[in-house]
Amino acid sequence: MDENFSMFTPIKLSCTRLLLLPLMGLIILCHPALTYAKTKPSYVGTFGEQKDKNWLSGAYVRFNGESDSIGFPTARFSAFAASVENIENNNKQTHFVTVDGSVGYQIGRQFYLYTDVGIDLGEIIAWLEFSDSDTSLDPDRYFTIGTGVAYGNISVNLYTKYRHISGYFVAKQSDWYQGLELGMRF
Repeated sequence: MDENFSMFTPIKLSCTRLLLLPLMGLIILCHPALTYAKTKPSYVGTFGEQKDKNWLSGAYVRFNGESDSIGFPTARFSAFAASVENIENNNKQTHFVTVDGSVGYQIGRQFYLYTDVGIDLGEIIAWLEFSDSDTSLDPDRYFTIGTGVAYGNISVNLYTKYRHISGYFVAKQSDWYQGLELGMRF
């Protein structure tokens, strides 16, 4: 394994409070739209996405609101592990664990299309905790277009995601990833 940041790298305990702050911020930002839309608990599940040797896999929770007859707003939070080829380090794989959040819009109920935009909350936490004052913030971000089917309490989504990845141990790269989500409603 290379010497880059990995899921086994020790992190300060004070990061716990910094993990909660961005999550609370995203919830506060999403709250007006989702409250207006009479938010209902939606799906909890697992996902995976890949582009060549780069992959991400984790768990997510998605909240869907009730809105008009066309569609409704959504919010998604996920925690995942990733392995990304680092072009600045002889294309060695760099492994990391992070959390992200997104807001979006879904059209349809049983068969649907959706889109969302999101940001890597883990990178914001790392920047707040470990960066020097002269380090600029360039968190990972993404845009998703997907389709899915919901049958009873199960949903299956296929999507493509444009990811901009940049970090402390990974060279900047932007690419299209393809993914699959499997979710259940309780």
